Amino acid sequence: MSQIDDLQMLLKRLPGIGPRQARRFVYFLLASDQAYIQKVISTLQQLRSEKHLCSFCRRLYFTATDNQLCPTCTDVSRNLDAVLLIEKNSDFENFNASGVWQGRYFLIFKALGILEDNPDERLGLDKIISQVEDGAIKEIVIALSVNPEGEFTTQYISQKLRPYVESHGLVLSTLARGLSTGSEIEYADPDTLRLALENRK
Repeated sequence: MSQIDDLQMLLKRLPGIGPRQARRFVYFLLASDQAYIQKVISTLQQLRSEKHLCSFCRRLYFTATDNQLCPTCTDVSRNLDAVLLIEKNSDFENFNASGVWQGRYFLIFKALGILEDNPDERLGLDKIISQVEDGAIKEIVIALSVNPEGEFTTQYISQKLRPYVESHGLVLSTLARGLSTGSEIEYADPDTLRLALENRK
């Protein structure tokens, strides 16, 4: 296998990239000038060195300081006792850019498989539940993609959190059907996200 093939295989591991696209990327990079290549390398290295996971929401963020919490979780202008439970960093970026949610976020990283072992541990629900019990969280909106995995995960999380609706006055809701079945949060437009949040139930 040639070095070109090696690079193609590496690029093919990027989400949504097939063999042909990876091959085009290889030849684009090979044809690029040295300054561009060095800029890509230095930017990646800087991002890697400044990469952090928020100790609460588990969101990936970048800072040169060693903060425990991301800027969103420490922003006192936000509604810090309301949490939007989402799947991935790209969902955060879409919701945050739309401006339709003014609370905090919490990432589960990946929807559950039906036969998955230890789902509570991977979802990180203990962190959410402890803050509900402490009164730090008063509202949770489950905002997962409308596909079979997302629906199953939404039902599972709802069942785990439902006892706290009665015992702690938790407001628990899911997104309304402003999102069509099969929709990915990552690709939803701001108006769709706004309607889904406004009509949550």
